[in-house]
Amino acid sequence: MQDIDRRDLVMGIAGASLLNLPVGKAQAQNAVTASRPQAMARAQGSMLADTVNVREFGSVGDGVADDTRAVQAALNSGATLIVLPHGHFRVSALLVPAGVEIAGRGSLLFYKGGLLLKGNNVVRGITLKGLANSGLAHAITISGVNGVIIDGVTFVSVAQNAVDIINSTDILVQNCKAYDIGRYGKIDPRREGCFVHAERSSRVVISQNPLIQRTYGHAAIFIRENNTDCSVCDNAIYDTFFRGIQVYSSGIERIVVNGNRIYRTGEINNTGSGVACNGIYVVTGSRDPSLVAISHNHIEQCAENGIEVLGAATVLNNVIKFTGYRNLKTPSKEGIFVESGAIVKNNVVVSATDKGIRHFSSELTRDMVIDGNVIIDAGSDGINLQVDGKAGRYVNCRVSNNQVISHKGDWSIAVGGTNGGLVDETNVVSGNIVPYLAQTFVAKTARAFGNSWQF
Repeated sequence: MQDIDRRDLVMGIAGASLLNLPVGKAQAQNAVTASRPQAMARAQGSMLADTVNVREFGSVGDGVADDTRAVQAALNSGATLIVLPHGHFRVSALLVPAGVEIAGRGSLLFYKGGLLLKGNNVVRGITLKGLANSGLAHAITISGVNGVIIDGVTFVSVAQNAVDIINSTDILVQNCKAYDIGRYGKIDPRREGCFVHAERSSRVVISQNPLIQRTYGHAAIFIRENNTDCSVCDNAIYDTFFRGIQVYSSGIERIVVNGNRIYRTGEINNTGSGVACNGIYVVTGSRDPSLVAISHNHIEQCAENGIEVLGAATVLNNVIKFTGYRNLKTPSKEGIFVESGAIVKNNVVVSATDKGIRHFSSELTRDMVIDGNVIIDAGSDGINLQVDGKAGRYVNCRVSNNQVISHKGDWSIAVGGTNGGLVDETNVVSGNIVPYLAQTFVAKTARAFGNSWQF
């Protein structure tokens, strides 16, 4: 048997329908000696006592009247479920007490501030919209709390971040839509203008959000420093000013970026520069590639690199198409750009404006793996790995089983050092396939065997 979900009331299920639901476990023992209708009536009465509608406190919902006091009174009423019915409720900043859920099909129109959650909250189904000249604020602020669910919320014209998470644990953001996030020219895009911005938090899940469009921050989804055990999965991101997804800085551990769809990064950038317009950008500060996994993402039409990883990470089974989108100015338009310690396997790169896969460093680079990737129609070299200068050195790196189908650069595959950069015998280039008569360059000191150009 199941407990009756009090949120069914929000969806407009009639009392008669509720009587057909099984009795909850908490009432099971009492129900043994009572009739089923009597037990169900008691359960329904308990739920109704725990639920209030904001209209009971005098809110109007016409988009003109100031409903702040009425909505806040409902939130402070002691009820654990606050219903926001159809309507447009014009409000300023609201505080949602710990343990309170706000749900429904209505809209909160903020002329100032947003929702501040105090922990163990649910925000479900409603719309949060910033009014013109409403001042700078996040739609939802989650700071120093635990246990928050944001489910099926629509965010429109938010001045700063749709959801801002700081120093919090066990946060779920799912099934949401967001349009026009960040007030261009008024925000600090390094921290604001994101659908979700999280820092110093753990167990944050951002999942199955079907439409995130027109974000003005450095990334539509930004996992900032000192976040652990976070997941960014199955989201759809369109038309950004800067990046699609960014995982950045020190203290990043056990981050999964999986199954996202990212289209047209840099689309609304009017500066002429494509710098910081990657599909996915990761800076790990770690030598352990298992701590960040980037897999099964589909990235299409990026102004800069499709995926850029600075530090160790695992990059698996992604599809990247058409980098260098809109021809914005940037020195880097590769399909995938990686650094020391990265594992890059089984990706497909199609129509990168520059190189398909690229590494460049003037420092020691070790334990990098480029394996099983397919490069099609690269605008320059298919795969190009280069260490430069006397301090530049490859150690224990492997380029294997890749297939370069077509490219426009000098080299189908190039692995070498320039200006004193060293590629020693610990490095392996093997099992790669390139077009017939295509040019390749592999440093003589590396071990090369089983490649198509060697037969």
